[in-house]
Amino acid sequence: EVLDEADLNALLKAKWNGMKAALASQDISNALNYFAEDKKDLYNDIYTALNDNLPQIVQDMQDIQLICVWDKSAKYRIRRDQLCNGQIYPITYYIYFMVDDDGLWKIYRY
Repeated sequence: EVLDEADLNALLKAKWNGMKAALASQDISNALNYFAEDKKDLYNDIYTALNDNLPQIVQDMQDIQLICVWDKSAKYRIRRDQLCNGQIYPITYYIYFMVDDDGLWKIYRY
């Protein structure tokens, strides 16, 4: 099924928010279900190390914004306010989604 950009955007935001909800409740195994298979070990290690801080990290996350879609990939951005030398700066991070071997959209990296 081919989705138009608005439907795809809604689908991927729902996946991102599902992953965030799992992390907010420190349910790492459920959060990993939203990731590409070959990235699960990496994010398991990261989330396990951050486990006590996950609820606060998720609470501080801003909404993601679609940048572009191509082939079986999508690029989003998320901004975060970061303190540097006593001043707050907005920093942009990128999030990549891709279609896996089963035809499902997954978080590839961020």
